[in-house]
Amino acid sequence: MAILNLDLGASDYVIDSSNADSTNTVNLTALGSQTLTVDGVSAVLNSIAGIAAAASPTFSAINGGDLTVNYGALGVSALTAVTYNIGDTSNVSVSGPDLLGLTIGTQTVNFSGNGSGSFSYEKGLIDTVSSFNVNGFSWGDSVSVDGYTFDDFSYNSVSGSASLVLERGLFGADKFTFNLNGISPELAAMIQADPDSFFVNGEFVAPVCFLAGTMIETENGEVAVEDIQVGDKVRGRNGMREVRWVGYRHDWAHHIPQAKLEDFWPILVKRNAVSENVPSKDIRVSPWHHLYVDGLLVRAKDLVNGSTVVADKGLKRISYYHIELDQFDVIRAHGIYSESYTDGGNRDFFHNADVTSLAPEGHGRREGSRPGFHAVRDQQTIRAMHKRLADRAVMLDGEMLPLKRTA
Repeated sequence: MAILNLDLGASDYVIDSSNADSTNTVNLTALGSQTLTVDGVSAVLNSIAGIAAAASPTFSAINGGDLTVNYGALGVSALTAVTYNIGDTSNVSVSGPDLLGLTIGTQTVNFSGNGSGSFSYEKGLIDTVSSFNVNGFSWGDSVSVDGYTFDDFSYNSVSGSASLVLERGLFGADKFTFNLNGISPELAAMIQADPDSFFVNGEFVAPVCFLAGTMIETENGEVAVEDIQVGDKVRGRNGMREVRWVGYRHDWAHHIPQAKLEDFWPILVKRNAVSENVPSKDIRVSPWHHLYVDGLLVRAKDLVNGSTVVADKGLKRISYYHIELDQFDVIRAHGIYSESYTDGGNRDFFHNADVTSLAPEGHGRREGSRPGFHAVRDQQTIRAMHKRLADRAVMLDGEMLPLKRTA
């Protein structure tokens, strides 16, 4: 762990792997209205001295960075305002003042990127902060105040702003408000439908169902799976195929019985896991989904090796989409082929199954038809495929070792 003594009185400063350790303690010898950025590492702001008049600093975490700001007993007399910038998969945690005379002014949180940023606040013993102005709050982002629970969510469709109110104390007398500016109508509508369900384990988490994001190759280029429509043409191994139906299912992980979760977590197949540029980038599929590997269809769960093919257990919201074609084929996405939907009597798994009449044969489970393809089930073949991918994972790790040594 590195201890960094920084002058933030006249210029900005970036903490990253080139000038700091993975975890760092920061002491500010001067503070004005500049920006401290934590890029891809972890840092704790431990002390502040030399506050400029009307100082309004900015603290940023980007590229998976983690920043903790503890005003508890810091030498802060008065700040006019503080801004917190949070990029993709990054986190900012703030603890409020514990001493009389410490004020930190107007508080603003700016989220950016494609979601999954988080902001948390813990009120100090002597703390007048009761609200934050929040910009860019979107799918997958989260906010929280320690010890507070959900009270109310309201949305103004004219201004595009929302108000999230948290509460604590006897009869919820102590209120804390996040003023969410520029929230999308789609996100607001989903939250309004059941706002209390998005308050999970002390955090208010924007739903992530529309972040499925798997890019399907179509006649018009790559299209996110959630945007695929009936009638679209997608690329199969045997040419362009017409989409007949798209099924979807969205579930909160904490609503799924613990005994069922292992069969529900997405399987992450990392870039190059199968062969060079296959997949061309990370892809996530359901455990029972068949991938086209070595000329055979194999369930993703049968290839898990703990390295390049792993269960992704970090999602709060799990969304699955499946595409049925005019004729069974494997569909190309992220540089790898995987099966199109085949009706094995499981159409009722999807939330929109009741709006289609494509399954008159009923709900009895059966083996789906995959003409022209073989879905492997014998353990000897599966073990051989698993070993090949596991050996490749070791080889890939070995190729990366020189990079690790010179970092």
